[in-house]
Amino acid sequence: DDLTMRGVPLEPDNAKSDFDAAIRLRTAYWIPERASTGWWGASTETGPAMPDMLVRLGDALLLPPGEYRVYWRQDAQHRPVPLAKGVRVDPGRLLEIDASSGLRLKLARGLPQMDMSSGWWGVVRAGEWPDPPLYRSGSAEPLLLPPGDYDVYWTHDYHHDPVLLSQSVNVSPDHLTNVDVDSGIQLRIAEWVGRLDPNTGWWGAVRHGNSPSKRVNWSAAGNTILLPPGIHDLYWCQDYLHKPMLVTMVDVHGLTNVDLDSGIRLRIADWVSPLDPSNGWWGAIRHGDSAAQRVNWSVSGTALPLAPATYDVYWCQDYRHEPMLIADAVDVRPGGPVQVSANSGLQLKLPERIAKPDSTGQWGVVPSGSELKQPINWWAGGIDAPLLVPPGRYDVLWQQDYAHPMERIIEGIEVPAGTLVQAAVPS
Repeated sequence: DDLTMRGVPLEPDNAKSDFDAAIRLRTAYWIPERASTGWWGASTETGPAMPDMLVRLGDALLLPPGEYRVYWRQDAQHRPVPLAKGVRVDPGRLLEIDASSGLRLKLARGLPQMDMSSGWWGVVRAGEWPDPPLYRSGSAEPLLLPPGDYDVYWTHDYHHDPVLLSQSVNVSPDHLTNVDVDSGIQLRIAEWVGRLDPNTGWWGAVRHGNSPSKRVNWSAAGNTILLPPGIHDLYWCQDYLHKPMLVTMVDVHGLTNVDLDSGIRLRIADWVSPLDPSNGWWGAIRHGDSAAQRVNWSVSGTALPLAPATYDVYWCQDYRHEPMLIADAVDVRPGGPVQVSANSGLQLKLPERIAKPDSTGQWGVVPSGSELKQPINWWAGGIDAPLLVPPGRYDVLWQQDYAHPMERIIEGIEVPAGTLVQAAVPS
């Protein structure tokens, strides 16, 4: 290792025993004061990594002549830093070593600070894996390092994986190297967008083209994340029940703003029965895809954030119902949610003495003239309840109970947009 060493004679009174040599450490102005648990010390070249002799205070260490490795430890949270190896200390000489090479991380204003209890930044030798880091710090103070090439990592807290901020940073002798970190994403979330689940929701970024499981950095509550420069894909994941949703591709240079303000707002008529809270849903699917390929969905909310694109909107009452298309080819653009209505439907008017279906019976609708046997929406037991259907022309099917076949009791009834149509059942 490249060091600066100077040998000076010891005073005669200090050179009368086996301990007639010494090392003095000259620290640079920028090195933080050691904590009460910090030290610097020396170990013989063949000895253990923990120094045989150490100094907690002061700058000089008296020791027998020989060859040593010199270490520095800032405090109990830091690993010992090997400042020098192969240091030869001759009898009657004081060897001075300059501890003046290191690295300082400078975060730009607006970027999030690390969690002080479990976050850290640190370095490894260039190309090595950061688990664990070679040297790390839980504060904003510079790191004292031996000269060499390092990769610089950052982790917000113990929940996060380390983020590679900069590669092959050269730390030269007698020099404090600055690493400026000014890149990341600030997500500007529109007020109408529902908040992420605080326990399992997240938004974050992956390298462009990678799976969302390979997150570079993410957040559950904040609106800013630190990232290395480059092209990233931004994802939004509402909670553990939802799959991560691709929002956009972002070329990150400096602190890059991204707006999450596009989506769909569903206006639901008061008479529409609520979705089953356990397994009902409404949601958006890329136009033309099957209803199983949900991009985003909700059970109780009325607005969904979505990337700009064209979507089909489906409504699924519960696990017994098939998803029903309620809006086709909805064009979602930046700047606000597109309004989609769930406010058209059909309600039966029954003759007073008609026998109502039992618990195994049902009624529902199919497109007029269709040969479908299964209604696109239906009620079992809810004979008088309104039935949500998209605008269109329908035939009404009726089944008294499981022993009876499905009958077509009304044909060609028109359901306009925004209207609950009363349909009289013939006697």
